[in-house]
Amino acid sequence: GTALQSEGKQLMIDLPAVRSMVEENWYQLRLRELEELPVDYLVIMAYDYQYDHGAGEPVTPLDWLAEVVQFTANRVEDDSKIIIGLPSYGYSASLGTGRIRILTAEQATEHRLYTTAARDTESQELIAADGLEALVYQDATSIQAKIDVVGKNGISQVSIWHLGGNPWFE
Repeated sequence: GTALQSEGKQLMIDLPAVRSMVEENWYQLRLRELEELPVDYLVIMAYDYQYDHGAGEPVTPLDWLAEVVQFTANRVEDDSKIIIGLPSYGYSASLGTGRIRILTAEQATEHRLYTTAARDTESQELIAADGLEALVYQDATSIQAKIDVVGKNGISQVSIWHLGGNPWFE
């Protein structure tokens, strides 16, 4: 960080989303330890919930997101260093398996379950399933709901993963 900063650059470290000290202890990196280093930004990747909880689950449930933001804000003294990474992608998956395929907005619109998706109240994402497969994707409503949760929990900076994944940012 010091070498980068001496060249007029900044150091940003991406970290997994955690909601508790128990979850934080799963990893070698700790938020408080990083804050003591010459790090300009800590980016919390508040997405990929489906990998830990199974196909058909949201990418970022709103209550989970709020807990992640609150935990992070409580562990990092300087809120201006915190950036919350939010999803703009979706996925399809075979239910009961770990086979999850990340999708862009265009790919989601071409999926056979696209027209049957309904708004999920826990995430504001659009979700469809037919017993064999699930489709989950973001739209402007779900992304705005996530931005609102981050702001209500005192953090003002977000990054969207990944730009180009949806047409709303072009």
